[in-house]
Amino acid sequence: MRTRRGQPSLLAALLLAVAGSGGVLVAQTGTWTRGRVNVQGADLAVTVSGHDATYVPGALAVVGFLALFAVFAMRGTARRVMSAVVVVSGAGIALRSALAAGSRAPVDRSAAKAAGIAQATASGIQHTGWPWVAAAGGLLLMLSGLIALVWSRGWPALGASAAGAAGRSRPAPPGQSEDPTELWRALDRGEDPTDGP
Repeated sequence: MRTRRGQPSLLAALLLAVAGSGGVLVAQTGTWTRGRVNVQGADLAVTVSGHDATYVPGALAVVGFLALFAVFAMRGTARRVMSAVVVVSGAGIALRSALAAGSRAPVDRSAAKAAGIAQATASGIQHTGWPWVAAAGGLLLMLSGLIALVWSRGWPALGASAAGAAGRSRPAPPGQSEDPTELWRALDRGEDPTDGP
């Protein structure tokens, strides 16, 4: 998708990054695993949120989102490096979330904590779909980074248009040259080149 100026759409990359990182952060607050643990003859329910299961997806979502915005403030190689950071962040989120989707280790830790017995394990374990929501968000963020990696060369740098317009709208005052040679000559004559006309 291209903008009216013929450049790859910045909107597409931004929307994908917002949807991807936002989806990951929301998924991190959901319950990823449920189970039960027997404590003195009573069954207690234990749950594990995304934050408890793994902090990696949430951290990478923030890193990837900020890296995409850094793309707009940079040029050349630095822009491509930041785009690659977005891609790697998204891929890391997807991989880590998929690995956590079927893991019982976090719910066993919660069961041991609830029972107060280090060897306690959870039973009746149920996995929810939240890890896959986080994985999908990681893929969206990765796609955003790929768009930036391929097409960001044609994107304007943040503030470039405003700086160019400001430079064009503020010509040097009469009698004041920006040529360093002229400035030194004025100093030699005893003039202050910073004075107005």
